[in-house]
Amino acid sequence: MTNQTACSDDPLLTTKEAAAYLGSTENSLRSYRAIRRGPRFIKIGSAVMYRERDLNAYLAKATTRLSPTA
Repeated sequence: MTNQTACSDDPLLTTKEAAAYLGSTENSLRSYRAIRRGPRFIKIGSAVMYRERDLNAYLAKATTRLSPTA
């Protein structure tokens, strides 16, 4: 992971790191940004960064729970 941090317990990840964290690809994250989907991100100049907490929130929202059948 990168050494850049918003605060010590919420690191900022590059697109490459975020893709690895999510088990996705950099191209998928770029596509999601273009269509305003996917995890929240931060632009610092031309750099795109992702907060780890935003990636976790995205994963939590995307988690599907199946209800048991009786």
